[in-house]
Amino acid sequence: MIEFLLAANLVTYLNNPKYEVESCSVTPFELVTVTDPMWPTDTFELEGEVNLRAYVDSAGTVISSDIVTSTPLRIFDRAAKRALAKWKFNKSEANERCFNVKFKFELSD
Repeated sequence: MIEFLLAANLVTYLNNPKYEVESCSVTPFELVTVTDPMWPTDTFELEGEVNLRAYVDSAGTVISSDIVTSTPLRIFDRAAKRALAKWKFNKSEANERCFNVKFKFELSD
């Protein structure tokens, strides 16, 4: 019964108002720890997004990330990379996994 409950939490794609995550290899995953990016203080009137490719080790730790695209260019990049570095994924038997992550910087109503 416990194994079934754990398996039910695994997904290959996750869409949240602040971020989207997709496994590069369509391998099921679970986010254990998520940190939202800090909004740069001088950009409170801007909106944008940052798309990254994250590489995760077998322990679920983000070992590196690369920015794929960002809009507006470079404004939110540092905040996105800092937040992603704190994320933790589930453990895996694979030595390395990759994920496409999109952070959404949207003004709230």
